[in-house]
Amino acid sequence: MRVIIETKNERGQRIPCTIHLKDKEERCFSRGWYTDYEWIYSSGRAVFEVEGAAFPLRVIVRRGARCREIVDEIGEEACGDSQEVVREYSLQRWDKGILEGWFCGDAHNHVARSEKVEDFRTMWDAAEVAAAEGLDFVGLGSPWTRTHHVKYRDSIGRPLEAITEDERVKGKSVPEICEEISQKGIVLAIPGNEFIKTRFAHLFLFGGNIDEDYWRYYDDVFDFWQCSRSRRVREQEPEYRLRPIYEILTDERYCWGARVYAHPTSWWYEPEAGFVTNIAATLPFDTLVGPLYDAIVVMGYEPERREYQELWYELLNRGYRITAVSELDACFDNRRSFCNRPLVLTYCHIGDDVIGAKTIAEAVKKGKTFVSSGPLLDIREEGKTVIGAVLPSDGQERKWSLFGDYQMRSSDGISRVQLIRNGKILREWRPCGSFEESITICEREDSWYVMKVYGKEEKRELALSSAVYFRRDLKHPFSGPVMTPFEIRGGRNQVLGCRVHDFATGKEKTYWGKERVEFEATAACTIEVFDREAGKKIREVRPFFDHKPIWDHARHLYLGRFIRKELACGEVPVEAFRIGELRDILLRKMIFHVS
Repeated sequence: MRVIIETKNERGQRIPCTIHLKDKEERCFSRGWYTDYEWIYSSGRAVFEVEGAAFPLRVIVRRGARCREIVDEIGEEACGDSQEVVREYSLQRWDKGILEGWFCGDAHNHVARSEKVEDFRTMWDAAEVAAAEGLDFVGLGSPWTRTHHVKYRDSIGRPLEAITEDERVKGKSVPEICEEISQKGIVLAIPGNEFIKTRFAHLFLFGGNIDEDYWRYYDDVFDFWQCSRSRRVREQEPEYRLRPIYEILTDERYCWGARVYAHPTSWWYEPEAGFVTNIAATLPFDTLVGPLYDAIVVMGYEPERREYQELWYELLNRGYRITAVSELDACFDNRRSFCNRPLVLTYCHIGDDVIGAKTIAEAVKKGKTFVSSGPLLDIREEGKTVIGAVLPSDGQERKWSLFGDYQMRSSDGISRVQLIRNGKILREWRPCGSFEESITICEREDSWYVMKVYGKEEKRELALSSAVYFRRDLKHPFSGPVMTPFEIRGGRNQVLGCRVHDFATGKEKTYWGKERVEFEATAACTIEVFDREAGKKIREVRPFFDHKPIWDHARHLYLGRFIRKELACGEVPVEAFRIGELRDILLRKMIFHVS
């Protein structure tokens, strides 16, 4: 006997969803990719063989958190003499009052990480899963499987037939597949993935060009050194021989996308290797010389990540404009990651613009986001969202409307709402059900506000907005790059030339001097020193690597020197980033001897 389930939207069009089907004796007929995962992903029509089922059958249909969950029963009388039962369900979206102009998705995930070819999932599979979970957009890049990736590590743009026989993928490059997925209307597929830097940080892109192999940015030597079970290889830290991360962040091929620091405090222990880093060790440097990135993850793996939030608050308090983003960091072929609830998603406000990779990236850059594992929120002034806005600190009264609602289970409602100013709770409400409140804001100082909304299960149900900024100086509202005084010293009577390429400002300039050259630039630069009379290059200076205090600052984080007994894995106190200390280092004159 067959049960056919069709799912449609409010306009009668088929839409993807997830389906759970069990009988009276708890036998599951909806097992997915893994035998212990009791849901399947449907593209809009699913057929189940239910021979020998004990009626009634229980059906649950979901489409992420943005549609109302449907729970139904199919009794034996519904079958009659037929060997086929067809049920059609219309998935209703939650009230669009808050969601108008907002689109949700994720840009940090992985198509596959399984080492088994038979378990390998393609980008088409990943897109269908994302659509079934109610995502509007998803970042898709290479299949981050070490075994599979090595097979075509020469270029990410190469065809994928060496990995899969899926005809939708065969003979096509990553950008081509993403374009086809988007045109089919399954989900907006955005090319882009991690810049992997084991020693320093992980970054990912909301948009970007995949025209080369990101895998070459992986610090394999350090990764082996820190994770090896042999203590002998831990005796001396290997040299860093890859391209500096600030060069990648300012590369014109990627800068149109929004650049995001992933899981900024991530670290753990391996049984014999000990401490293993995934910490954003270069984040303080990339902030002070730029900032060279646009956003930071404040929600990931778990909804409430206070260590992420505290770091973000510290950056905002220092006058930087940094957007709040969430991450799944999931593998689509792994039931333990993407299939787990709750999903933590990034909502981007693009208003009346057409959804696309560049409009999503622009929304992230402008801070028009909130992150959520279920609740919805908005801050409006005169009917328009002000999340991400830069407003004048002119002392004028402003009428704000705060909205909060819960999507997946409306009966649960909102348990707590906070309005936070400069990292401190300004006001707190404890509503029942949905939330709407009008308040008056009168600001005369440089400040920022964010809104935080909790559902009934506060550890699992949380939403957090990006900041609304108030500034007295609207021409220069945010902190700019720290400029460092440099002095290059040569030999006696030697005429020096210094060609300075400043990656943070994008400027290149040549300075001259006899025996010494003085100039000012950011520390995210390369200084090519040459002898004018001899007409030859003397040395190349990279302050990040060649100035020991800067290098030691990063090592303090990625070697775990901050760790205390009371810290659990993944916890890094905000003071361990020592942003003020690094600022002092960058403001002092750096002297390099090149003779």
